Amino acid sequence: MSNKYFKESVFVKSCTKKEDYLLDLPAVCFLGRSNVGKSTLINLLTSSKRLMKTSKTPGLTRLINYAVIDKSFYICDSPGYGYASLNREHFAKLMDDFLSSRNLRKVYLLIDSRRLIQEGDLAFADNLKVPYCYIFTKYDKLSGNEKYYLEKQKKLLDEDKKQYFVVTSVDNSSLDKVRMDIINTVK
Repeated sequence: MSNKYFKESVFVKSCTKKEDYLLDLPAVCFLGRSNVGKSTLINLLTSSKRLMKTSKTPGLTRLINYAVIDKSFYICDSPGYGYASLNREHFAKLMDDFLSSRNLRKVYLLIDSRRLIQEGDLAFADNLKVPYCYIFTKYDKLSGNEKYYLEKQKKLLDEDKKQYFVVTSVDNSSLDKVRMDIINTVK
């Protein structure tokens, strides 16, 4: 990938309500179940270990977190869905407002490669009013048996003509594909 992109990443702010959302630049959002690796993936894509806070504890991210990339667009880290202690009504309102933001260009729906896509994930994606694609995370942690299930899921997404990526922290080319998709999305 050209060194032209993803050179500078700066955390901007966290938001709890619609009035605080940043609308001056195009944005992409990383969304998924709790502990799927949203913050970690953003840090990998931006080559920054601390741009977004990461934790092994599910439910740490509770706000919409904005980082500006190359002064051109925002990458947004969102709370994970499915974590029991998060107020579901607050989460639903927060995400509904955010997902209808006029500058949101695409949602990257993250799925842990070691888990099957659940009906809730598919229903959530189908109700989005912006373009989306799936990103399978934690590929490097798969056992042989789990790779079979991932291949089965990829085949189903191929049949439905759904876009997806498989990323690993040890293969920079998989991250480059996501970076280029983001750049093409926000142009």
